Parts: sequence; C-alpha cells; structure tokens
Amino acid sequence: MDKITVVAFRLFPKKFHLIGFPEYPDGLTIYTCLWLHNTKTKRWLTGSVQSGFKITEKGRHFLEETKKMLDGEIKVTKVHGTVPKRKEVTFINLLKKTTAYKKYSQNKKEDISDSEILEVLKVPLSGSKEIRQKHLKRYLEYAKIINDQYAMEFLEFIQKNLKGDKNDST
Repeated sequence: MDKITVVAFRLFPKKFHLIGFPEYPDGLTIYTCLWLHNTKTKRWLTGSVQSGFKITEKGRHFLEETKKMLDGEIKVTKVHGTVPKRKEVTFINLLKKTTAYKKYSQNKKEDISDSEILEVLKVPLSGSKEIRQKHLKRYLEYAKIINDQYAMEFLEFIQKNLKGDKNDST
C-alpha cells in the first residue's frame, strides 16, 4: 500500500495530496480509491492492504490504456475535475444554505441582518468577538482550500460587516 501511495502521489500530486499540505500524499484517499472503486465496484483489483492487491484481467486492460495515455499514445479528450469530499466542502455547503448567503446571492446584501451573519459563522448571539473571528478565519481557509471564489467573496463581505469588528483585522 505504501508503494502505491508514493507512486500515485508522484504521478498525480494535485489529486493525491493532503488538503492543506500539498507536499504530503494522502494515503486514505488512495486506499479508498483502491478498495471501494477497484475491488468492490469495478473489480480491477482483488485483495486487501494486508494480503496485497492483484490486478484482474479487466484491470489489466485499463492499466494498459492508462499507460498509453500517460505515454501520449492515446489522447485524453475529457478531463474530470473533482472536489475533495472533506470537511471543507461540508462546511462551505452548510454556509451556502444560510439565509445570509441566499440574500447575498440574490444581491440583497443590505437586507442581511447581524443575526444572519452570526448564523453563517455558527456563533450564538452571546458569542465573543474572538469566536466570531476564529470561525470566520476558518471558513475563509476552507473556501480557499476548495477554491470556492464566490464563497470567499461572501465571507470577505461578512468580514467587512461584522458589528464591532469593522476596524479589526483577522
């Protein structure tokens, strides 16, 4: 499993790195790809981490095609982009379901209330300035990690409109 992780990361570092740590491989993502997609559904491999993986005849066909693609013998016409399914995506999706985000998306920014801003940040009305800033900073990091530009713009708007925090920087 370690060898597969290293090779996959070296070949495709943008696909198989730890989110937030692009210099390190993500073994769990690679394991998930191997186990769920290849042994369970597509049956390109058999085996396990403990016993080792073996390629099936069906898998051998796709391995040869992949080699040809990587060598440039077969032209790849469609690129599949994927967004990691991690906590960052989950939290940004929750943010997008808030009333404030919906108003922002409908260009009704002036209608966003202070309590709706706190709802976005998952902070109670009695929450401290430090908690608001901490949550906002984390949401901005998540939006940046998953490269969601519109969510970042929304959060920057929230940052400018936090009551009592307007002159402070995060």
